[in-house]
Amino acid sequence: MKKLVYLIWLLLMSITVSAFASSVSVDKASAYSRGMEYFELKLYSQATEQFLRASGYKDSESWKLYSEAFDELRMADLDQEQGYRSSARAHIDKASGNFLILAAQQFQDSESMRVYCSARLYELDDMQQSAIDLYSQLPGTHDSISRFIRLRGGYASPTQAPLQTFPPKIEGVPAHAERSITTYLGPGSQFMRQTIASVNSHTELSILGEYEGHYFIEVKTETGYLRCFALKTYILRDGTGLIKTLQSNTNAILLQNTEGFLGPGEDYLQSGVTIPAGTRVQVLNVEETFSMIEFTPENLITWAIVYVPTNLLGI
Repeated sequence: MKKLVYLIWLLLMSITVSAFASSVSVDKASAYSRGMEYFELKLYSQATEQFLRASGYKDSESWKLYSEAFDELRMADLDQEQGYRSSARAHIDKASGNFLILAAQQFQDSESMRVYCSARLYELDDMQQSAIDLYSQLPGTHDSISRFIRLRGGYASPTQAPLQTFPPKIEGVPAHAERSITTYLGPGSQFMRQTIASVNSHTELSILGEYEGHYFIEVKTETGYLRCFALKTYILRDGTGLIKTLQSNTNAILLQNTEGFLGPGEDYLQSGVTIPAGTRVQVLNVEETFSMIEFTPENLITWAIVYVPTNLLGI
């Protein structure tokens, strides 16, 4: 009889422990999910707290260090705005330490963020040229584009030669169109239609990037090169290579009237769209001395993506 009671007790304890473990697992999964949501909303302090609660679940430890680093950068921004350089430096140093640990794990973009922290420290030390050099290598990392534009627009030293460091042009992947296709100055029919050149199966082109279900392509015409967008469905790759994912990175404002180009330089065809001074734009990428911008042309409801000289943009 005593043995039976003991066995029943063991069974009940096993069920209780199992239920408790299951509950803990659910709680950690929930905390992990909330942490990811907070991180997406850039609520880094709250994200760090949730990843701490999810300790031991998936890669929560890495995400905790990652969100903690971004929170340190947030506090560094606040301190830098108020002129507290030593405090800002301490926060950036902490963030850099976290990114260094995570870079060894090849976690997310931690290596790029570690370099970004170095650029921030150069900026704090008034070593603007060194900061510009590093920001130019990180066009898709955090707010590197906006810092690059601001420093290039506001930094000049009579004792130094003109700036020579610029982000490189995007390398294209050879491709061809499956048939005649419609192209736009942006990813979709809500953007202006590209009417300068037709694109068909005989057109020489390359894929430069991917954006919202479309390929960003460079097209060779009889009079020069231009860049535009087309649905991925009808573009076939002929070569291998990394295709860059483009995304809005920072807000800017155009400082003077200018006509947009259909590529990063005056050797590309002009868009035929004049952009007035004061127009607010989204900067998608920076190549050499030109920036790729998204904006709404005056008196139109459609959007357009063109290139303008980077030194004509302000933050």
